[in-house]
Amino acid sequence: MVKTWVEAYSPICGNRRLLEGNILANAIILETIARFVKTGDKLLEIGSGTGVLCSPLVLAGVKVTSVDNDPGVLKMALVNSAVLGVDIEYQEADAFHLPFSDREFKVSFSLGLLEHFSDQDIGRLVTEHQRVADVVVVGFPIAGHYGEDLGNERYLTMEKWEELLKPMGHVKAILTVLIRVPFLSSEGLRRELDDENSFS
Repeated sequence: MVKTWVEAYSPICGNRRLLEGNILANAIILETIARFVKTGDKLLEIGSGTGVLCSPLVLAGVKVTSVDNDPGVLKMALVNSAVLGVDIEYQEADAFHLPFSDREFKVSFSLGLLEHFSDQDIGRLVTEHQRVADVVVVGFPIAGHYGEDLGNERYLTMEKWEELLKPMGHVKAILTVLIRVPFLSSEGLRRELDDENSFS
């Protein structure tokens, strides 16, 4: 178990090989997001992580903004974006009160964020995701996940996640990621939702 997000991301910070491996390991997430964006569209990542997961989309002309409430994570994200040569805008922000206009982005997404919060706070977070974007994509680990943890994760079943998210509507796709080896490989399961791939 790690103590902070800075500790979690320090081993990968500035290492091109590990950063690119992490991007490849999360290809299913990028493929899902890519279905909803085109060149020139704006994408918001809520919870920066390495800060460069969306690098392939940036190279395809998508304008990416990544927010996090941890300045240490954002400093590492700046290092990582320089290593990969991508232009991503980073901002310190509270995911519950995003500093953006309604529908400012085509897509908002988070990966590995929601499982750290209560049901009520998940509702508040998803509502804020929805406020700032036309399309919402969320990803989280499910029961059975193993890998490095911060310690406050809630590993719910896919059925429980769907039960939580369905009443919220407007979530276009939900993804689960089962990390096999931190930052190197993962298995993903994508749930496409009917009615134009939406809960709404």
